[in-house]
Amino acid sequence: MNPSKLSPAQRKINKYFPKGVVAFQPGLALVFNSISVGLLLSQMLYWHGKGSKSDGWMYKTVEELKKETGLTRSQQETAIRRCKSHGLMETKLAGIPAKRHFRLDVDMLEELLPSLKINADVVYINPPKRMAENKPTTTEITHKTTSENTHTSFKRFRKDPSPLAAAFKQKAERLRAQQVSAKEVAGNVQETTSEL
Repeated sequence: MNPSKLSPAQRKINKYFPKGVVAFQPGLALVFNSISVGLLLSQMLYWHGKGSKSDGWMYKTVEELKKETGLTRSQQETAIRRCKSHGLMETKLAGIPAKRHFRLDVDMLEELLPSLKINADVVYINPPKRMAENKPTTTEITHKTTSENTHTSFKRFRKDPSPLAAAFKQKAERLRAQQVSAKEVAGNVQETTSEL
């Protein structure tokens, strides 16, 4: 963060910490229901594309991530496991001495966020206002995009063995069963009324 954009109170405190501040996206913590995952993903997004490797891999030691985010080894490992379970991150050990390397799948994160946001019931209190009469608001665009992406996301989850995919599959099966039950009830109601 640009030091000139900090409040006087932030500048007073930041002089004690040489690393500065982390660009934290609280929405990530809300949708994953974990501050650790939100912090880790925010930091990985910050470093994404800044490494010297064109294949998307970056390395961070436990100590580096601790200094950057404040996350302990245990918190880091839990957050990494959660990210991997959603298919958002790959890890490997490489180099001498071995260092943890990460590759963040930003496309997968972008694909998952609309459905995760809905499931987490993340609603912003002050939605943007219309800029001009014929231009839709960001909220309207997001709703349209979410509706369009939900079908695409569901297709991908049918093939994915992650826990989130299993939850999507179970929900789809329940909805299909409810549709069959509704048709049976409607059929029974028609039969009963025709008998009367």
